[in-house]
Amino acid sequence: MFALFAVLAAPAYSAADSIYFGDFGFVKKAGLAGTGVQTIFTGQVDPIVEDVAVEAGTGKLYLVLEQDGPMFNQQEIRVVNTDGSGNTLLRSLGSQFPLSIAVDPVAAKLYWLEQSSPSRMMRMNLDGSGVEQVLNLSGSALRQIRIDSVARQVYWGNAVDTAFGNGGSIYRANLDGSGAVAVITGLSTNTLKGIALDLAAGKLYWAQRTVNAGTVLRSNLAGTGIETIVTSAGNIVDVAVHAASAKVYWTDATVDRVARANINGGLNSNVETIVSGLSFVTGIDVENLPAAATPTPTTARTATPTATATVTSTPTLTATATATVLPTATATVTATPTPTTTTTATATVTVTATPMLTATPTATIIPTATATATATPTATPTATATSSPTATPTETTTPTATETVTPTATATPTTTATVTATATGSPTVTPTATPTTTATPTALATATATGTAGPVPTTTAITTPQPTPSAGPGTDFLCYYGKRRLYSLRAQLALEDPLGRSVMQLYSVDRLCAPADVNGANPDAPDLPDELTSHVARVRANEFKRIRNVVISNALGTSTVDLVRPIAVLIPTAKSQVGPPAPLDPTNADHYRCYRARGRIEPSAVVVVDEQGTYTAETLEPRRLCLAAAVDGAEVLDPSAHLLCYKTRTDPRRGPGIDPYYLRNQLGAFTLRTARPAELCLRSTVTLP
Repeated sequence: MFALFAVLAAPAYSAADSIYFGDFGFVKKAGLAGTGVQTIFTGQVDPIVEDVAVEAGTGKLYLVLEQDGPMFNQQEIRVVNTDGSGNTLLRSLGSQFPLSIAVDPVAAKLYWLEQSSPSRMMRMNLDGSGVEQVLNLSGSALRQIRIDSVARQVYWGNAVDTAFGNGGSIYRANLDGSGAVAVITGLSTNTLKGIALDLAAGKLYWAQRTVNAGTVLRSNLAGTGIETIVTSAGNIVDVAVHAASAKVYWTDATVDRVARANINGGLNSNVETIVSGLSFVTGIDVENLPAAATPTPTTARTATPTATATVTSTPTLTATATATVLPTATATVTATPTPTTTTTATATVTVTATPMLTATPTATIIPTATATATATPTATPTATATSSPTATPTETTTPTATETVTPTATATPTTTATVTATATGSPTVTPTATPTTTATPTALATATATGTAGPVPTTTAITTPQPTPSAGPGTDFLCYYGKRRLYSLRAQLALEDPLGRSVMQLYSVDRLCAPADVNGANPDAPDLPDELTSHVARVRANEFKRIRNVVISNALGTSTVDLVRPIAVLIPTAKSQVGPPAPLDPTNADHYRCYRARGRIEPSAVVVVDEQGTYTAETLEPRRLCLAAAVDGAEVLDPSAHLLCYKTRTDPRRGPGIDPYYLRNQLGAFTLRTARPAELCLRSTVTLP
């Protein structure tokens, strides 16, 4: 089989072929060997590029992006030119969570996955118009989406599939959402990462990851003939295939690199790092441009992953089961030493293999013909597949039948109710981190903004109340986006935490964090009368250097993150729903300085209860590490009680909302209206490198 694929991939590929990958808030481009790395897109405010998709030959790259917006984190789909010029917003998704994106070049459509409530598959025209839902995928832990532009089908992954015992699955369906079927099932829970298609060889690739142990596997498009290609892929994030050079590429978060390996040389063949020194790798895609010498890649695409007699006009090649796919009918190529690998995997697929004349996306190679019912044809080891089983397709050697190129067969996408909530078991608690955060806060002589510094209205609501108890160290918090950022409370604070002392410039209030009970650990938390308000903050340029490999332990287990820069300050804040509240007891609550954190975890499902209600929450990734900090020379109540805040998806998406909250902290009295939950902050111990 490998030798057959070598014949398929033999035509030279374009020297302009490139790889594209996300790195933190940037999209970078490099040659196939990793040379000439350049940045072609830069996000604006605290961005993360989630995934990229290149449309070969058009000079267009599509990406899904998360960055701060005027109200809260904004999810976007953008298109940029592959030479680095141009930057157009196609669609703003608000509070949805786009995970992956793919291009259908035939119908000029863009497909993407939204991980929200409900989760769903969406599509639109390449100019951003004609948005429509394809499939309702409610309750899924979705992964990458990929398009088979030839067979007019779409593939996507689900890391926690309740339809198959919470294991991982890979599905495919027609482009209108009909005919959805699982082609790969039974993968370990929450290990499925990226997927990729090699249409020339009729192969489906996917990545699985445990802790720093990544694996790349492949099968036929029907899911048969599974084999392992790479077992040393590290903390793999996404995968892509360059068919012409017979290489598989992936992004590895262990050391933030781009790596590749051969796909036809056996296990772990020529694994190499081609781009290193990156910050936070995400999605990857590879451009496959046609070679100049081969303007029409005719019968070279057989969509048959087997070495059985596939096309050509010489079906009488009985001696070798590898009647080669060379369009010149010189089927005497016998350099295929492995005719018995998986020759029976898609024996009937080859009946329609010849329709692949030219790259016309005809429905002739319809993968529905790859019904796995033929996965074990009895014509097996005897290489007699060349005798007659596939001799009939030669009568259709002119199948430019584009009659079935209508991808929108039915305008009413069918809802696959089989995909349900990602009820991942809560990870085992491994509170073994012995924090070295020896925070011995020193008195800060230059601290400003004292405890009652703001203008305090002299209303009767605050004349007599006693200071109220606060949510002390050891409390978890569920943080809500503010409907509008509040810019009136600008100030400077000098803080000292285990990483040192610096002056923070506070710009706006963007979140309100409410005490919460997580998995029943603190039932009294929802009744605590105070909150933490998150104030967007900055330090002077070049004042902070990235810190790698910070170890954090909490109720979800132990994880490792990198700290990028300080981004916010959490200030203890009194709240009320009826009027301005009394000031807090300043001795009962800690301040926190928050750093943008970069790291990856396996999603965990928890039950969260706060004053707005009960949520089922899934923690997606670490977003902020908030270290207990000293202000104005005060002591930190518990130098070891810090907060790791996770990007969170909740069900329901929104609580009843409090409109407005009356709030008061050391900067003054103000009101804030809350939107949906944004983060879950868990008390954590921290070990610095």
